[in-house]
Amino acid sequence: MNYIFAIPIKEGLISDHFGRTREFCFVTVVDRKITEMENHINPIHEYAMIPKWLHENNVTHIFANGIGQKAIEILNTYNIEVLWGLPADKPEHLVKAYLDSQLTPGLNLCDH
Repeated sequence: MNYIFAIPIKEGLISDHFGRTREFCFVTVVDRKITEMENHINPIHEYAMIPKWLHENNVTHIFANGIGQKAIEILNTYNIEVLWGLPADKPEHLVKAYLDSQLTPGLNLCDH
């Protein structure tokens, strides 16, 4: 199975808030192996723009620390799986932990 994970980042680690992040790391996985990592600048923050942009870039999974409920709902309409409450770590470590069934989501730190 092939996946594209999008992880909001700040200074190389997962960002505290999905919608306010400036940059996303896209991690491509082919046959359970990371084949590519590429950083992308977030488009203008407008209602529903980020989920649409991620969908247009074939993203299959979002990893977040804090993310609003409405963003989760919109991402789900695009069939993008969302995991939140993840620990501060590098994107490649989070993806590897997910692939190894070792990633434990926590509380969503976003209140909207």
